Amino acid sequence: MANNVHKYGFRWARSVNGNQDPPVIEFTVADAYQAKADDTTTSVDLNVGDPVKMVNTGTVALAVTTNDVFGIVTAVLPYWNGTAMTPSNRLPGATTGGGILERKSRVLVTPVKAGYWECDVDDNSTATTEAAYLAFIHENVDHTCVGDTTDANRPKADPRLDISGHATTNTLGWRIMGISKTLENVDFSGTNVKLIVDCNNVQVFDATHGNIGTGV
Repeated sequence: MANNVHKYGFRWARSVNGNQDPPVIEFTVADAYQAKADDTTTSVDLNVGDPVKMVNTGTVALAVTTNDVFGIVTAVLPYWNGTAMTPSNRLPGATTGGGILERKSRVLVTPVKAGYWECDVDDNSTATTEAAYLAFIHENVDHTCVGDTTDANRPKADPRLDISGHATTNTLGWRIMGISKTLENVDFSGTNVKLIVDCNNVQVFDATHGNIGTGV
């Protein structure tokens, strides 16, 4: 068995309409916001690849397993590190700009329904062959923010597909659309097999997708 290389979070796979570049919307993150992994006790940073939800303060926050997803963080804009605005691919937990508008934390988010996404599964026991993964296509699955504190200075939500919970249940967050064609899927009996998914339960629908959502 050869384990597959782990890649972080949700990655843009392709658009739903043929566009090459994913659309992005700029959002602020609440001052001193501290994201928590699924266990609600593990504090994590906000990273590129994390699923997020809109909240009623006009900001976005990490979307854990029980949350409908609005979009995926595709970039983190420079944040205030206490001295200067600092470029980064992550927003450290509890970052504060001291209430100064120019120091607000901001991220770029791609609406999840703009495309299909690649993500790693979280175990190598539910399925161990390509045929087994093929049988899951068109079923649904949730994501899980397992939390990765291997580097105490860079704790991550580490979102993955909770593949053991695959089912036809309509309340599960993601629809499995296929197996990723990436060459990084080297062994289907190994860890971190990569699937292509479409968001099944979106925080904000529109008429194009069959529903109209209320505000948050």
